[in-house]
Amino acid sequence: MTITLSQYVGKSFYKFWCDEKLQILKEASIDADKLWKSIGKPRRGPIFDRRQSTRLPYRKRLRHSQTASAEINTNDLHEALMRKNGPTFWKCCRSKFESTNKCVEVDGCVDPNTIADKFAIFLIVFRVTVRKRQSHSR
Repeated sequence: MTITLSQYVGKSFYKFWCDEKLQILKEASIDADKLWKSIGKPRRGPIFDRRQSTRLPYRKRLRHSQTASAEINTNDLHEALMRKNGPTFWKCCRSKFESTNKCVEVDGCVDPNTIADKFAIFLIVFRVTVRKRQSHSR
């Protein structure tokens, strides 16, 4: 019986935005940091300069990749909403933000139909409130 790593890690373990360029920058940054630590963490000099010159591009690329990931998720969800296709929206949402916490009680209710009815009433009240605010601001 063969057991793979994917049986033990969650969906968010794999970072699809972590590409080869980011991996190369990470390795260079780690190597420079290890060298810097091994000689006593100097605050100036060529080893400190090398550490900084490898660390900063890695962190910049990492932030850029994470931001791009969030934008892709947001764009996919927005497109599903704009097409007004509820099942596609929820499928997309679940695939991107899978949660292990399953809510079994909402506002003291456990029956899914009662919860859905309460949520529908909440949305109606919310919509009316928003429209009133919009009409008053005009």
